[in-house]
Amino acid sequence: MIQRIQTLYLFLVVVLSIIFLTGDLFVINIKNGEIIKLNLIQTDNLLLNNFNRVSLTLFKISFFISITIASASFVSIFLFRKRKLQKYFTLFSTILSFVLTAISFYLLYFFSKMPDSEVISGVRLVIPPALFLFTILAVRGIVNDEKLIKSYERLR
Repeated sequence: MIQRIQTLYLFLVVVLSIIFLTGDLFVINIKNGEIIKLNLIQTDNLLLNNFNRVSLTLFKISFFISITIASASFVSIFLFRKRKLQKYFTLFSTILSFVLTAISFYLLYFFSKMPDSEVISGVRLVIPPALFLFTILAVRGIVNDEKLIKSYERLR
């Protein structure tokens, strides 16, 4: 299980998606001296007054997507004997990580277009594209394992 490269990629996906949940994604400095820190676990009530409902809904959806990516990747680590099911779980994580990347960059674009404010994006904004990359590499590893097993079966 641990000697396969896709297990390491999936473990990195789990760790990175847990790191993505903690800490601030954006820090918004408003011109009147107010500072709003946006993280996925808690959002200020000030957000309800300053931002539209669509961006808040996307912000909360990204929290659930990150949890789903972590849990699907964690489950697929232990499905090493059922490669087809492992591949489906990893493809599901890949799709969700792409959606998480799109939502994160849309929110960055939306918050940067707000008048009288400055957006400072955190390092955690790099995590969704890294999740996408690692899940794609894990899928490639699973496919390579399937090809290797099929070639051994042909030799028998």
